[in-house]
Amino acid sequence: MSKDKPGRIEITVQEVNRLMERGEKRSFTDQDYVIVLAVIRNYFALEDAYQEKSRTILRFLSRIFGHRTEKAKDVLKKVFQEGLSEPTALSPEGTKKDKPKGHGRNGASSYPAAQKVTVPHSSYKAGDPCPLCPKGKLYRFYEPGIEIRVVGRAPLEATLYEVEKLRCNLCGEILTAPIPEASGQDKYDETASTMVALLKYGTGLPFHRMEKLHESLGVPLPASTQWEIVEKAADKIHPVYSELVRQAAQGELLHSDDTTMKILANF
Repeated sequence: MSKDKPGRIEITVQEVNRLMERGEKRSFTDQDYVIVLAVIRNYFALEDAYQEKSRTILRFLSRIFGHRTEKAKDVLKKVFQEGLSEPTALSPEGTKKDKPKGHGRNGASSYPAAQKVTVPHSSYKAGDPCPLCPKGKLYRFYEPGIEIRVVGRAPLEATLYEVEKLRCNLCGEILTAPIPEASGQDKYDETASTMVALLKYGTGLPFHRMEKLHESLGVPLPASTQWEIVEKAADKIHPVYSELVRQAAQGELLHSDDTTMKILANF
């Protein structure tokens, strides 16, 4: 099928009726085939345009009003408060329907740090014919399905590099393989110091409790080592802290007198 922009067909109602009569009698002329092909192109162009406009409208409505997840008891709360019993969703057999999955306390937007993995369909792709109806065509839905899997990890993860060593049988020199550059130079990188500082000063977890936690998870980290890591990281950001103090002292909401400077110096 050509992907060119469909052209406008100039045809009257009488000509359409005669064209349909010739089609029923299977007696198309050469000019009729040109019109039929143009009609088919316009039909699929309108179908694609309709599908795209429908998806655009649905995305627009979902951004404005959100997804339709309200329950009847919330929408008709006033009615229920007046004494009416809450309707129970029953299946055709008369049994109560199970609560659908995917309606937990936290939605997908509550996991901004989650790793996103796109999972394509293993059997079909956009443009394939529908396996359930003879004339349908599959297209990409405007919103993918969401499945969340949560796994447990230690706050700090350690990587143990077993570097190969080669020794000369004549001179006895030992050649050691270098570790990957991505591993960095320090044993504890900036992410480790940040995590320890957040656990200690952000959530109030004492160093000795973190020591027991990491020991139980197979990554020993003594309390004294944690303090050294945090102190080393604080020395790097201390110039920023000093500049913030200076900027605060120059603010219009604070008086730059000796008492104020002494207070700021004690922070």
